[in-house]
Amino acid sequence: MTRQEKFDHFKNLHQKGNPIMLYNIWSAGSAKAAVNAGASIVATGSKPLALSQGYPDGEVIPFDTFLQTIEQIVSHVNVPVSVDFESGYAGNDDELLAINTEKLLQTGIIGLNFEDKIIGANGLYSIEKQSKRIKIIREVADDLGVPLFINARTDIFFEEKDTSKYYKLMPEAIARAKAYTNAGADGFFTPGLVDLDLIKKLTSTLNIPLNIVKLPTAPINEALINAGVQRISYGPFAYINLMKVFSDNLTKNCVEEKVHIN
Repeated sequence: MTRQEKFDHFKNLHQKGNPIMLYNIWSAGSAKAAVNAGASIVATGSKPLALSQGYPDGEVIPFDTFLQTIEQIVSHVNVPVSVDFESGYAGNDDELLAINTEKLLQTGIIGLNFEDKIIGANGLYSIEKQSKRIKIIREVADDLGVPLFINARTDIFFEEKDTSKYYKLMPEAIARAKAYTNAGADGFFTPGLVDLDLIKKLTSTLNIPLNIVKLPTAPINEALINAGVQRISYGPFAYINLMKVFSDNLTKNCVEEKVHIN
């Protein structure tokens, strides 16, 4: 597929009643495994990608290392690749955000997640500031002449630990969704939101697809689909489960065979 064909395929998979399902990957090897299993698109998760390279989540991984991993993924699979860009690896530096965005787009990706959490500090960027940052990403893509699906993530629900107060956050969540859409976002991502009534309210309000992450407490997929969700992602759980299997097997086999763990 050409880059435009990859983008069109990825964007067209965001459908009500038949959402895009993303079993997040973290390396070229996991991307190839996903494609071999039948995936027609792949998307990284920031946490598994960082952990697989020995770093914690939250832009601790050096940007060059992150970029190299993305380059490896794109070069090993001929399907659309979307990337968790976190908050742009740029802090509050808009010029650096533009530079990092250009470098990332040069890898051949067709989509990215971009969050409004201030990495390394408490709180979120203001609606105005985050909208400006989304516009920067959109302008870089336009200047390069490449298609890009921007999945604008808000951490408003992750910031509030008391889920009973989520309904109070809805006006700001909707305001952010509308502002981010106007700034150039193609999708809206609300990790942490698991209340089905609030999810339905968002999907009925938004003009762009809503992305829900499949937390253990999230509604079943059928309920999410019926609520109008157009994108369901599985976050770090595939990686976490795989590492547990690896650890359990290592311990079991070494104990059974009395092999010294070097």
